[in-house]
Amino acid sequence: MRRFLIVLSLLFALVPVAAEASFDTSKQWFERLPDGRRSDIQTDLILLGHYDFLIDGQFGRATFDAIADFQKSQGRAASGVLAPADLETLHELADKTQVRLGMRRISDQPAHVSLMIPANLLTRRTPTDQGTSYVSADGEISLETMHATLADQSFRDLYDTMTAPDPERSVTYRSYGDSRFVVSGMIGEYSFYTMFLSAGDEAVGYSLAWGKSYANDGAISSVWLASHFSPLGSLPSEPETKFSGAPGEMRSAFDLPADEPDVIALNAEIAP
Repeated sequence: MRRFLIVLSLLFALVPVAAEASFDTSKQWFERLPDGRRSDIQTDLILLGHYDFLIDGQFGRATFDAIADFQKSQGRAASGVLAPADLETLHELADKTQVRLGMRRISDQPAHVSLMIPANLLTRRTPTDQGTSYVSADGEISLETMHATLADQSFRDLYDTMTAPDPERSVTYRSYGDSRFVVSGMIGEYSFYTMFLSAGDEAVGYSLAWGKSYANDGAISSVWLASHFSPLGSLPSEPETKFSGAPGEMRSAFDLPADEPDVIALNAEIAP
């Protein structure tokens, strides 16, 4: 019995070592890839719902876990190292998702931003005082872009407003930096993801909200948007994607009051 316990203890002791060795091997493989290829892999993993961080081409636990999750989804061992055939499969599957969602770059002049949106989902566009509202035909997923002056408030003040306690909203994640902040959570049965960037004398941002019927596509789109969103002057202009002129029912986490265009307020009417 004593011998059995010793052997069992040794087996358990080896498990973390094996996992760490797999992480190290994956890291070495990933970091040998060209910069653009590393970013492409993260991009593809986002589109398949395995990676939910910004695309930066850097290796960390999140990238390792995302690669391992993809391998598991394909019935393969979660080694963290993708063979050429696996890379091809990853890209092909991600490309199908990108085509299905219709990811397109938009130069949003009213909001002062450039971004890539799921144009096949958000087919209706309506200008607002501080940006643009993009809404699906059924109103169950919406994106609102916006800008707000920092003349009378700091970037931190804006973040504090977005995260202030409110009975209508549950904030489940928040992250603040001097150049970017993210707030996400729930309003009723709708998920929302809001991000703002500090851009000189103003803040530019967006809020994506989606219902249960868009649970997967909404989550993917929120991460995709975060990695493909910049102040308009940061990227060259791209041809505009055409949208239906008919406005859809907007469901957004925040409102832009017409009489106070620089105020961003919680929209408590997001849920039906």
